[in-house]
Amino acid sequence: MVMTVIKSLITKVVRGFSFVKAGERIEEIKTITADEARRLKVNIQMGVGKLNIAGGSKEWMDGTFLYRENKLVPLLSYTLQDDQGIISLQQKSNSLKRRGGSEWDLNLTNELPVELQIETGASSSSLDLSGTQIKKVDIQTGVGNLELDLSGDWQESFQVNLECGVGDTTIHLPEGIGVRIETAQGLGKIKADGLTYHGDSLVNKAYGDSEVTIDIDANMGVGGLTFKSG
Repeated sequence: MVMTVIKSLITKVVRGFSFVKAGERIEEIKTITADEARRLKVNIQMGVGKLNIAGGSKEWMDGTFLYRENKLVPLLSYTLQDDQGIISLQQKSNSLKRRGGSEWDLNLTNELPVELQIETGASSSSLDLSGTQIKKVDIQTGVGNLELDLSGDWQESFQVNLECGVGDTTIHLPEGIGVRIETAQGLGKIKADGLTYHGDSLVNKAYGDSEVTIDIDANMGVGGLTFKSG
């Protein structure tokens, strides 16, 4: 059974009215309402702009989207397949130059396990996943900085895969939970205060002692990679 449940609310501009001019800035709120799903898979593709993600949504996901009228339009869809809800969000561009970018502020539910897949082009991303129930994270970036917050009291182990092109990446790590990191560094430096080498991997003090482990595989291009604990 496939079911689509999308609730949208435009807060500042109502589409179709004559006062909306081409190229004008639009703020739009979209919500994926909670249903009988027991787990979520979230796929996000953003070409140009700024992406912010955090937890705390009372639904499966809600987001505020800023973009230019008829340019870089966010396309959001949801399907329920068995017990898995699948959220797809991508950026449609009707402009070859794609000037001005856009900004997406998203909140995910803290109530369901989430597999998160993100692909960005020329974008800056701030992802605060503390408090969510992440099962797996796959992030691929082109050009832009990435800040990923993995701090928090995680109850289950999970894998993080990073493929970063050009830009600086900062990852905040939890205390009291084991972390193991494998890196392939291109042109840039790694700052890993509080981490030590265990074979070819970087690990924190809790690695090997805690029941929960976060495994991070980070492949970097051009830019710095910084790990911060606490």
